Amino acid sequence: MTTADVMALLRARYPKNEYAFMEQVRSSTGNSFARSADALVMSFWQSRGIHLSGIEVKTFRNDWLRELKKPEKADEIARYCDYWWVVAGDDQIVKDAELPATWGLMVVQNGKLVIKVKAPKMDPLPMSRPMLAGILRQAQNFSPATQDLYAVESAAREQGRLLGFERAEKDWKEKCSGIEEGHKQLQSSLDAFEQVSGIRIDHYNGHRIGEIVRTLSLIDGKVMRRNLTRAHEDIRAAARAMNDALTALENMAAMQPLVADQPTKIS
Repeated sequence: MTTADVMALLRARYPKNEYAFMEQVRSSTGNSFARSADALVMSFWQSRGIHLSGIEVKTFRNDWLRELKKPEKADEIARYCDYWWVVAGDDQIVKDAELPATWGLMVVQNGKLVIKVKAPKMDPLPMSRPMLAGILRQAQNFSPATQDLYAVESAAREQGRLLGFERAEKDWKEKCSGIEEGHKQLQSSLDAFEQVSGIRIDHYNGHRIGEIVRTLSLIDGKVMRRNLTRAHEDIRAAARAMNDALTALENMAAMQPLVADQPTKIS
């Protein structure tokens, strides 16, 4: 429940033919220290009593707790009112025993405003000129035509907000879906690597395996060719040495009979 939603319910509760409903009324004009009420409502019908009610709308509990810490904020305008109301967006915002004795409480329930604590009649002070100026300025700003336009604008803003949330939620789901699909593809590639290589990658050895793979990927083809060429030359040299050794052995074997035929010299 947003502030705009609550204000729409309040406008419905106080129809224009029975009440003057003014939003964001300040306690004076041209004063940066002036306080403001979310709404002031002035009744028209003498038979029902001519009275002025002040309203503060709270849609978040933190906002309500801040209000309690600064009672002078409300008193700046409440002292001129016959009734002072807090209108809460739900029943979890204002807890039991938190409401000041001179304030009433309305709560939104199932899309309707329900009086939880009836506002007691106060003894208002005579209206000051600065306060009267603040009311008249806002009354001029919120003529019936302006109020209707404001209602349309508020509804359009709320619709835009909801559409923005829907679009953001849709974009988020699409991004999550893309991330999930990418994760599945990555997991599939990892499973294939482990199956072919016989190496299982986990958070313990993943870094080391990555270093090994990177080292292997950096081996240049020219380096491999040079190493193979060098090995080939070494093998050829070894082969020549072996041939020389075999030739020497064969020569030695051929000379042995000649040595055996020579007569032995007797001294």
